[in-house]
Amino acid sequence: MQKNILSIVLLLCCLLCYGQNKAEKYMSNPTEALQDAQASYAAGDYEKTISLIKIYASLSGKRDAQNLLSNAQKCQQFVEKAIIYKEQGDDSSVIECYRSILAINPKDKNAKSKVSVSYDEIGNYHSLGIALVRKGNKWGAVDKEKNIVVPIVYDKIDPAWCEGFGYFGPKQTTCIAEREGKTVFVNMNGREVTPDNLYYAIRGIATETPNMYYMVYKYNSPEVYVDMNGVEYPTEEEAAIGRITKNDQINPTRRPSHTIISKSESIYCDGVYHGPYWEYDYKTTALYESLGRQFNRNYFSISFDYYIQKSDNGYDYEYAPNTNIITLDTGSRAFGLKPWKNTIYAATNNYDNYFDTAIRFEFETWQRIDLVYDNGKLYINGRVLDIGPLTQSTENVLTSVNFASGLCFKGYIKNLIVKSE
Repeated sequence: MQKNILSIVLLLCCLLCYGQNKAEKYMSNPTEALQDAQASYAAGDYEKTISLIKIYASLSGKRDAQNLLSNAQKCQQFVEKAIIYKEQGDDSSVIECYRSILAINPKDKNAKSKVSVSYDEIGNYHSLGIALVRKGNKWGAVDKEKNIVVPIVYDKIDPAWCEGFGYFGPKQTTCIAEREGKTVFVNMNGREVTPDNLYYAIRGIATETPNMYYMVYKYNSPEVYVDMNGVEYPTEEEAAIGRITKNDQINPTRRPSHTIISKSESIYCDGVYHGPYWEYDYKTTALYESLGRQFNRNYFSISFDYYIQKSDNGYDYEYAPNTNIITLDTGSRAFGLKPWKNTIYAATNNYDNYFDTAIRFEFETWQRIDLVYDNGKLYINGRVLDIGPLTQSTENVLTSVNFASGLCFKGYIKNLIVKSE
């Protein structure tokens, strides 16, 4: 009796939704309902897909289309969200909804047409591969595949003097933006890193310091300095060094096992440049060790104790950012550790990039560094930094001399161990 009632209900539903001919076909052959469901799914009609799968399951008693039903339900949820965002005028979120649909159903032609957005204006791509875009009177940013990385919701993203993200190099990951009369800093991932309406203009940007920062005019306040993480500093000296906002204790899951160098004795580096590297008195004045052909610059570990002496001329590494405790390579300087003011920085690829290691050094005190470099990740004294590949060629030499600038480390190094694979 119940089965007959269900059949009658399904027949009525089929008649109302799909007409007499379809209803008779589905009742006699439920597989046709599944085939039509699959065609509707490919066309992006998810409400129809869901209805047909339920009819198929009820008529056939089979549950073999549950994955298709689940995917259609997920896609329909994104469709409904997109409708709400469209009513709110949030085109960026609409596009993201259809991108989510394509991740589930790549054949959805309707979704493909929605994400193929044309822009009224596209700026230049710089070192980060991101360009500012304008659609109507709103601004955002896209990557080279035209994926939206900064929502197109801002009245202005200041392109007047910097032309957007990465114009001053890959460390420039933040720009100033305006929305509804409020000024914020937004980063290249679309996150606003400062509160609303604290600042109203930028005077300039410091590009040569380890920590890049903007000189910013603030309401009811003297000029302040804001770095790429949205951290505000009262002085330029503090902004230049930066502040560690996250210092998770992370250690590498593996370590190199092949020992290249193992020296426990103390090596004195006198801080004096004695000539070009082909004439240099390496053994008596500085650390200079060949790493050999077996050294793998994509995966290595270096550990040592260091003791920094104050220089005779009084600069004490405050204004000598090219002085390294250690340098990998003599000419191109693929990797190095440099003391600057009271902090050890990692530098890569001919000093194009600087990274704050959170290691604070003291003069004339023995301290230790323990690092592992693993294909772009630097694990150093319990912290992990994403420093990217070492693209500069290396001569597989470890030294404390910067042969390109003539600056040399002054102090001692001992218990030096270098390993690779």
